[in-house]
Amino acid sequence: MNRVDNSKGVYRHMTELSVARGGEMPPAPAAGTSLLDWYSHWCTSGGGPALEQAGRVWSYSELDALAEETADGLRPHIGRGSVVAVCLDRGLPLVVTAVALAKLQAVYLPLGPRPPQGRLTSVQRSVRISAVIEGDRSALASPLPAGAFAVFADRPGGRTQVHEGSFYSVLTSGSTGSPKLVAVSEDSLTNVVRWYVDLVELAPGQRHSLALHPPFDPHLMETWSTLCSGATLVVAPEAVRSDPGALVDWWADARITVSNLPTPLAELSLARPWRRALPLRHLVIGGDRLRRGPSAGLSTQVHNLYGPAEAAVVSTAQTLSDLVSDQGDPSIGAPIPGVAVCVVNQDGEIVPRGEKGELLIGGVGLALACYDDQGELPVFSAPPALLDDQANVYASGDLVRMRHDGTLDFCGRLDDQLKVRGVRIEPAEVERALERFPGVRRAAVVRTSGEVEELTAFLEMGPGTLPDLASLRNHAREWLPAAAVPTAFEAVESLPLTASGKIDRSGLTALHQPVTPMPLPPEEANPAEAMILELCSDLLGCRVSLAERFTDIGGNSLMTARLLNAVLRRTGVRLRATDILRQEDLRGIAALIDLNGMRGAGEG
Repeated sequence: MNRVDNSKGVYRHMTELSVARGGEMPPAPAAGTSLLDWYSHWCTSGGGPALEQAGRVWSYSELDALAEETADGLRPHIGRGSVVAVCLDRGLPLVVTAVALAKLQAVYLPLGPRPPQGRLTSVQRSVRISAVIEGDRSALASPLPAGAFAVFADRPGGRTQVHEGSFYSVLTSGSTGSPKLVAVSEDSLTNVVRWYVDLVELAPGQRHSLALHPPFDPHLMETWSTLCSGATLVVAPEAVRSDPGALVDWWADARITVSNLPTPLAELSLARPWRRALPLRHLVIGGDRLRRGPSAGLSTQVHNLYGPAEAAVVSTAQTLSDLVSDQGDPSIGAPIPGVAVCVVNQDGEIVPRGEKGELLIGGVGLALACYDDQGELPVFSAPPALLDDQANVYASGDLVRMRHDGTLDFCGRLDDQLKVRGVRIEPAEVERALERFPGVRRAAVVRTSGEVEELTAFLEMGPGTLPDLASLRNHAREWLPAAAVPTAFEAVESLPLTASGKIDRSGLTALHQPVTPMPLPPEEANPAEAMILELCSDLLGCRVSLAERFTDIGGNSLMTARLLNAVLRRTGVRLRATDILRQEDLRGIAALIDLNGMRGAGEG
């Protein structure tokens, strides 16, 4: 058998077929076998800094005291197996709540701050939610330590109780038109944490950023890996989370040694010059197809991670620091310990290495179950012969190619599922939400390419009906996560169909035309205003006006980062994300550029 060392995981292959297995698991980060065992070790061993936020520091013993107090407040209403929707942002209340729920053996369901009400309602119809924990106090809320509030359900609704032994659940987009809830065991997350702590060398004295959006399941990996290794979680300020330049500066100022970023923001950060003396030792990237590796000579190790939510955050990994840029897209690597993968053709047969096929994933990382509003979903299947030691496998729907050294190249999707800004999106869920809007008979969404890849919605309207785009966008935000809200809407008389009567999505993509801004007479727009109109129209794929607010016309965190980069290239003016987000309209952004000394909108 061949043995290849990759991302500190050793995998073996028995033949030249596309099969690979993770190797030996590294030592545990502390005494014991569970996440709470490892975390408790650092709480009782003297306790260094556990969490830092806005200049304030909490030791492990202080954090644990808050978690115990929170668990005591929840215990009369929450027990083993209770699902708790956590609507908190990154920070002390989120971390305290996660630890408290683990102590109660409850199921942690992170939804992020102020999730769309329609989406929360859909989840409550799917599974029994015992409580909602949020950061804003309401009339029915009970206060908890660390600044959180709980709303308890006297009689939890929902069709289904989640699988016994679930440690956490996350939402993904569902192909039936409703969100899909994935329930994952503690063993699955423990496997990831043990591997990750070793990969990025977490230990007391190391400082890991807490920057990922809570509904993005890798935040569980960064949170628990840090707490289980005696390292320090450092909460990234809101101002740096979508600003690549500010983020790199913050890494230096906050002495961050390990950071985890979604792929789109990581690509923007890698494209910028870094300070020579950055303390950052490891940059971990995941969530979408990575299109560029690190620059030559970068001292930080860069790791590209791949894994669907149904396989507990990470299935494969590749360290990229020593790769050259002419190899094409960086590899998604080889399976981590405890994971087995293979590549199969449409008949379910394992293909030779070098041939494309669908990636199947098995191992300890597989979720316990998946649910939608109709109950449990059949997402797992029997393994092929060479993985018959696995109880079942997950068919990822991802098209991959296994290289002869056993690492994997990501080649695309096999179905209609899309990925935008690292978030998996089922078109059916977006379309169903849009079709609830008055006047929309049918909707179809496709990913379109311009300055960035974004969602475009095509709407089949009633006769003589045109959508009010502001109202339509607000309606979509009530039902969908931010990444699933289309940035462009186009009304059509009828949606094109294939010969079999299905929506012709390739035909819709061909219909889409990138939008250019409506030119304004010189007396109506100064050079900075004209430039902002041009940049925002290119980024958002729609005509915009100076009177519109950036966030109201589809501006999100990634769009903000791209606008900051574009303004810097064109004018030499470096704005902050908060500068853009606090402006009442685009004219205000243009005024900031003028105030900071625009060197000429035509340069670039």
